[in-house]
Amino acid sequence: MSRVRAHRVRIEIDRQSFPEKRTDCARRACAWVLLTVALFVLNGCTSSPPQDDINVLLDDFHLAASEADFERYFECLDERAVFIGTDATERWTRDEFRAFCAPYFERGQGWTYVPRDRTIVMAPDGRHATFDELLDNAKYGECRGVGAARRTAEGWKITLYGLSFAVPNDVALDVIDVIKRAAAADDGGNDVSRDE
Repeated sequence: MSRVRAHRVRIEIDRQSFPEKRTDCARRACAWVLLTVALFVLNGCTSSPPQDDINVLLDDFHLAASEADFERYFECLDERAVFIGTDATERWTRDEFRAFCAPYFERGQGWTYVPRDRTIVMAPDGRHATFDELLDNAKYGECRGVGAARRTAEGWKITLYGLSFAVPNDVALDVIDVIKRAAAADDGGNDVSRDE
């Protein structure tokens, strides 16, 4: 009889320790699953989506202009970039635009356009993109920036940037009249009025 009791005692001890063994095994399995998932996620996050990189590029472009940081501003532009300003005569290559901006930036005078409502469209090759964004400026109000970017060995670079004033349709004809009058004054004073 004492043998039977000893066997029963051993079984009871094993049954009492079994939940701990099962919990420990479950903890280990859970830890391995979490580690595997974490490694998988981290491996997938080593490179950000191109849109994120382009957002960083454009934000840095605007911030560098605001801080009159000449070198950083022009590092955002591709060597073959073109900048189109708000005036019809403002179409500059990167080097022409550098020459235009240098005196302003040397005086610490930049310009601040705060971007918002940006859309980035990737080309099928994943190496080119177009973008448009609304910008707020203290002097000019709401403006629009449009452009293109490409992936280079140094990262994403702006290849084209165009800045324009956002003109509400309700006042567009009045604005066009002002532009026509300014052009006529530059042309020797020919009076140009709105065609009705």
